[in-house]
Amino acid sequence: MTTLPILRYEAWWIRVFDFPRIQILLLGAAVLAVYPFVSGLSDTKDLAFLLLLAASLAYQGYMIYPYLRVAPVQTERSRRPDPDSTISLLFANVLMTNDRFDDLARVIRNAEADVVLLVETDDKWKEGIAEAVAGYPYSVLHPLDNTYGMLLYSRLDHRT
Repeated sequence: MTTLPILRYEAWWIRVFDFPRIQILLLGAAVLAVYPFVSGLSDTKDLAFLLLLAASLAYQGYMIYPYLRVAPVQTERSRRPDPDSTISLLFANVLMTNDRFDDLARVIRNAEADVVLLVETDDKWKEGIAEAVAGYPYSVLHPLDNTYGMLLYSRLDHRT
């Protein structure tokens, strides 16, 4: 589970191990803690296994570290953001089977975002929020009935 993601193949059954790094780390740590008591470390195979497991844990920790709060911040927040060089974004996964159009329309109106991106949308969502997004002159709309639909609305002219 640790070595497969190192390979540069895009197959899903390889890439899937990029995601449960914390779980792999915790499971490996538990095995590392218990294994010496269970196996008794009777031969070099046991020692080799523990060394490989420790290396795997070190690598998983290395891959997780940048996302921890103790890791240094790479991009500082602007202390005085320039309104001419910032945008606001509203993103919502609406859960296509949900039908609370009015609630989302209220959120859109209150946020007054420059860009609104909605996912898991179908035609009923497109119609359900039409009034709330009337002030967005630019859009890319791909409503689908299979939970992969997207609706993108913008007040920003893409040509500028």
